[in-house]
Amino acid sequence: WEIKANGLGNVDVQSVAFEPGNASTIYLGILDSTPWKSVDGGLTWTNIGSGFRTADGKEEASAYDFAIAPTQPQIVYATGTGPAGSYLSAVNKSEDRGAHWKRIVNGLPSTSSVTPQWKANAIVVSPHNPSVAYVALDIKAGGGRIFKTTDGGNRWSEIYTMPESPTRLAISSTNPETVVCSTARGTIHIGKQGGSQWQS
Repeated sequence: WEIKANGLGNVDVQSVAFEPGNASTIYLGILDSTPWKSVDGGLTWTNIGSGFRTADGKEEASAYDFAIAPTQPQIVYATGTGPAGSYLSAVNKSEDRGAHWKRIVNGLPSTSSVTPQWKANAIVVSPHNPSVAYVALDIKAGGGRIFKTTDGGNRWSEIYTMPESPTRLAISSTNPETVVCSTARGTIHIGKQGGSQWQS
């Protein structure tokens, strides 16, 4: 192991994501900061937080999870949280490898920076279609919800509700119609046929 924190300082890492097919390009989510990126395998890091904001656009968000489209790696989906991982609502997308971000929250539950109602704990994108993505929301009032977009985040639709808080999402590379969600209680929820059928 080698330390690759040049330019970052003492950080609390939330997530690491490699660009598919390119081990030199790494996206990094660290606590209390907008996204970072390295294009030299972690030797140096650059902040790529331009436009990475909350659902209402009023605050910057801490990068929490990334989903990079394998077929079009310039497309990156990402979620965000608040200070120290607190509730703060943010789902963003970049179409230029993180140089610029835009909010994609149409269809997600109403929220605000002052009184956030959810935080997006996980996001995945289809390995074959960059317009299809899933996001798992941890609802502040309790439980979780999974939403799906088929148009690149222009519109989200709720496809599943669970009593627990979701922690991670995974999507099958061989059968992209299958999605798996883990929860804080240790339950695994499996969605088939694009998330239209679920079992826990």
